[in-house]
Amino acid sequence: MFQVNDYDGYERAALHYAAERDVFCVELLLESGADINIPDGNCDTPLHWAAFKNNIQCVKLLLQRGAKVDPLDFNNDTPLAWAARKGHVEVISVLLDYNADPHIENLRGLTPVDKCIQVQISGLNTDNDNDCLGLMLRASWKLELTDAQQESIKGDNRLSDLLLPRIVSPSPLQSHCRYLIRKALGCRFLPNVVPKLPVPQRLQDFISLKC
Repeated sequence: MFQVNDYDGYERAALHYAAERDVFCVELLLESGADINIPDGNCDTPLHWAAFKNNIQCVKLLLQRGAKVDPLDFNNDTPLAWAARKGHVEVISVLLDYNADPHIENLRGLTPVDKCIQVQISGLNTDNDNDCLGLMLRASWKLELTDAQQESIKGDNRLSDLLLPRIVSPSPLQSHCRYLIRKALGCRFLPNVVPKLPVPQRLQDFISLKC
């Protein structure tokens, strides 16, 4: 008899497929006892697949039901890294609302921020990719590029103006403080947490990446 967490021949469970496509199927499977963080054969979780396929409803539901926001696949990539590579700005925004970490390195030493920059350097970026990079830079406090990456962006005035100052100059103290505050708050839904902090509204907006 089929069990809700059984794997198919591709080492994937029903929830992996549902997370790509249909929020109602995800709801039904979770109510039937599906493991919300079940890894497939490559250690990809349902949240990885929902983020990769830009299924924002499934991303929200999985996070609301307690899915880990920064699970690692076989390459140590997080759902945030997958969304960054695909330019899914709304998914990135939701993951950052749940305090996903933009500085987790994969096995090649690349972070979700690096994924955004790679898309820019490739010249395949869209307006969504540009928005993704801006959002990820607000969430981060440091930027480290290889010599080859620095050479690649020197011919692009927009990228040079945006990225090179962050490399040659120390990160502003306020950016570092924001990152540390968010880190201290843990993987919770920050839009519910930040308004309860005993700090001015302007600082709440800063912590929430609104400015």
